[in-house]
Amino acid sequence: MSLNIIDMASPNYSSRDGALVRWLILHGTAGFETAQQVGTYFGERTSQVSANYCVGTDGVIVRSVPERFAAWGNGVITGPAGIGGDGVHHDAWWDDCPQWGGLPNPNPVTISIEHVKPSTDNSDTLTAAQKNASFALIKDICVRQRIPMRQANSQGGITGHFSMDPVNRSRCPGPYPWDELWAFLKGASTVTPNKWQIADAQKEWQSAASLFGGTAPSYTTGIAQAWAQRVYAGQRLGPPLTAEYDSTDWGGNAIRVQQFANARCEWRTDGSSCRFFDARGEIL
Repeated sequence: MSLNIIDMASPNYSSRDGALVRWLILHGTAGFETAQQVGTYFGERTSQVSANYCVGTDGVIVRSVPERFAAWGNGVITGPAGIGGDGVHHDAWWDDCPQWGGLPNPNPVTISIEHVKPSTDNSDTLTAAQKNASFALIKDICVRQRIPMRQANSQGGITGHFSMDPVNRSRCPGPYPWDELWAFLKGASTVTPNKWQIADAQKEWQSAASLFGGTAPSYTTGIAQAWAQRVYAGQRLGPPLTAEYDSTDWGGNAIRVQQFANARCEWRTDGSSCRFFDARGEIL
């Protein structure tokens, strides 16, 4: 599905100051009839609020803040820690997020998506066009930003505004087809290769066998599987030049590393992320 995105710039944003985006936060507008109306409101400096995107009931998406900037939609963490969604407690893992790093609010590490809901209590369900556009936008963002395509935890993912602000936003985003979203993303997280792509990837992996005394590194590890998925999708990462080895990232997290001809892979040993880099930075 192609995304129908209209740009309506908002002045209400901040720098991410180098913070890594790890969460997608879904919202409901509790008012307004169209995404363009929301975009106009976000465009007013006096509103002092914004989201990166807003999805209309007709499937039109308005982009108010580019993803490289932090929109002002996610505010602060409220309520005592517990299990979010009860209107009292915020999800306890927000209190122990290594990527959050004690920032005053989560905006620098989140991307926010509003959904037009004319009812002030956010009780509207998504229209078919709105749901399809929302799912496609979420997938697109997650793939590019390497956000885990699952329910959020302390390592990243997708959740609603209620997760962090139960005091003021317990009904945000209101009804949302979460189970359908997870099923959609599960199917979207991998590329189904044909037999020729499978054979070509295996041949490329084995092409470096001479570097390892005639036997290439294992082709069944998590890194190897992630490498194969990217090769199926058309990325040319090159064959492995090393076996996997243990290391740590800049945040002190344990990772497994493997070097390829055109890239380096860093696999978090807790399974929360698998990232590839070249000389220019992360390969999205």
